Amino acid sequence: MRTMKFAIARDSGLIEHLKMVIPQRDWQTEDVFLFPGCIHRCVTNTQHVLAFGPLDQNLSECTGSGLEYRIQSRFKHFHGMTRELFLNHQNGLVYAGRFKMHSLERLAPQGLYLPEDISPHHIAVAATPPLLPRGFPSFRQLGEMYKSGSLKVEAVALQMVDYDEGIYRTLLKPVQVKKGNQKLAPKALKEGTRVL
Repeated sequence: MRTMKFAIARDSGLIEHLKMVIPQRDWQTEDVFLFPGCIHRCVTNTQHVLAFGPLDQNLSECTGSGLEYRIQSRFKHFHGMTRELFLNHQNGLVYAGRFKMHSLERLAPQGLYLPEDISPHHIAVAATPPLLPRGFPSFRQLGEMYKSGSLKVEAVALQMVDYDEGIYRTLLKPVQVKKGNQKLAPKALKEGTRVL
């Protein structure tokens, strides 16, 4: 897996950036895996990675608090799917290749404790519903629950199945950005630069 980072145009998300630099492909959110703060590489430069996210669980069962809220898995509906994987790497993004997601639930049906190198904040963000119900724990409280082990995470394996050299090379090219109605000249960016 190459770790050459690419820059994203200011005020642009990953999908918008991909549409801008590779317009011949109709990029949708369903085309990519991006799990900021939730990826763990078992071995440096390995082709396969693990990702961690919230386990399907009731807060009342895990915390004894009487809260009747259910935390949803962020991965369950992706099991068996194949998509382009992008990773956060030292304040930049890296195209990792095309990966297939495999459930590891049979190995840890009750979930796992949060690994040390996985961000409790990112897991807490993924565990929080879009509309926050009254009494639902804050990001900080959820993060503490994951760190203490009262809430568990699930792990999935991401198996590399292909690598699109064309995507990799295109993402490294300088990007011409529009500012209002005015086009700015393409700017070569240093390796490792991420413009947000």
